[in-house]
Amino acid sequence: MLLKELTAAFGVSGCEQEIRTLLRRLCQERGATCSVDRIGNLVAQKSGGDTRAPHVLLAAHMDEVGLIVRGAHEEGYLRYAPVGGVDPRVLVSKTVLCGEKRIPGVIGAKAIHLQSAEDKRRVLGHNDLYIDIGAKSGEEALKLCPAGTYVVFDSPLEPMGDNCVVSRALDDRVGCLALLHALEHGYCGELTCVFTSMEEVGLRGARVAGQHLTYDLAVVLEGTTCNDLGDVPSEAQVCNLGKARACGPRCPMSWARAWPSASPTEPASPIRACARPWKRWRGRRAFRRSPSAPRPGATTPARCRRRPAPNRPWC
Repeated sequence: MLLKELTAAFGVSGCEQEIRTLLRRLCQERGATCSVDRIGNLVAQKSGGDTRAPHVLLAAHMDEVGLIVRGAHEEGYLRYAPVGGVDPRVLVSKTVLCGEKRIPGVIGAKAIHLQSAEDKRRVLGHNDLYIDIGAKSGEEALKLCPAGTYVVFDSPLEPMGDNCVVSRALDDRVGCLALLHALEHGYCGELTCVFTSMEEVGLRGARVAGQHLTYDLAVVLEGTTCNDLGDVPSEAQVCNLGKARACGPRCPMSWARAWPSASPTEPASPIRACARPWKRWRGRRAFRRSPSAPRPGATTPARCRRRPAPNRPWC
């Protein structure tokens, strides 16, 4: 499964070498000409030969959220800082992989029977947590994982429930997968696929790509939060897991009618306009070189953001 290979690749924001190398090979296998700009974006171009067709740019970010080592306690526990939007409430007992050698570790906190009443009333922050890699001292821990070592979550892609998967980095390796299929199936005109870097820490790669690339139409592919759990009223739900792809605000709905199906035997997926997309559509703002060029956004619905996502037959 190609999606499993993509989600397994190391690619924390600012350390995208492994996922970029993998994507470059996959793009070249699909006949694209590849280049890497100075901020680390991978740009894949493929021409269909029709000069009358609009030049289409597709963009998806290849980086993922993670952690970075910033020191160690004397007891051998690693101190870390988040890279991107990582909620500390879901980190305790998570297993992780540290650095290129994939050194296993687990995120821990002070044992509950040692916590004070105040500790039990508040949410533990990143400064209250640590990564245990089995080191006996701070010196040993930093020898294995020096400061600056990137850390990813150890959650490989697995099937879950009814036609869903659970994995790290689905945001936005699902979008990267869609770009690869676009290159494989081709387009009659000029097609540029941009796998952007450092989206999770401020759209840095997309902002650069939006300034130096030219195009007639840009489409940003993302993963978005469904917000369809609990007692959330229907009007506040961004979209529903497995029911529809979503398109961003002010995007011409005419694009929805031409949205491709996941496979030749599957009908075209419905598209729902997001009523409350929040910041998930910020990626479109980076592509503003041509004010007249449409730049709609499209996302794959997911729950818990970096957890379940629809498992399409062509994955």
